[in-house]
Amino acid sequence: ASRNASDAVSMLQSAEGGLQSITDNLQRIRELAVQAASDSITDTDRGYLNTEVTQLVTEINRVADTTKYNGTTLLDGTYRTTGLTFQVGADNSADDRMTVTIADFNTIRLGETNTGAANAASSDGVDTLSVSSQGNAQTAIDIVDRALDDVNSGRASMGAFQSRFESVVSNLNL
Repeated sequence: ASRNASDAVSMLQSAEGGLQSITDNLQRIRELAVQAASDSITDTDRGYLNTEVTQLVTEINRVADTTKYNGTTLLDGTYRTTGLTFQVGADNSADDRMTVTIADFNTIRLGETNTGAANAASSDGVDTLSVSSQGNAQTAIDIVDRALDDVNSGRASMGAFQSRFESVVSNLNL
């Protein structure tokens, strides 16, 4: 049981590494959006900035789809509702298991206000970002801020689970 809890901590640390990369990309996108929202640059310059934004959005999806622990993809939304269950006690009771849910960190979900499967076709998340015009850039700032809130919420949840698992390990090793 102690090993299972330790493995869960390691898994959550792997997920945290992926979320740090996503955070870094979102912060860079926000910087570019702020630049593009200003009249001090031309539409041509905005086009160049938009090219970088597009690449960063692609990188966020790559990280969400490839962050793994022991072959298990962690950030792609697979465990958003079902979660990953860890046996942390010697008995076969609900008290001896912990289930960790991990949100979907793909760009179609990050920063969106339209939640749920019915609205998947009308996403207003990070996947829709553009800084090709001043208005688009201003909208992008709001979307990225929501996405950063989503990531921070996910990181807080995983941090709380990590603390619980570390507590389990300490308790079992007494």
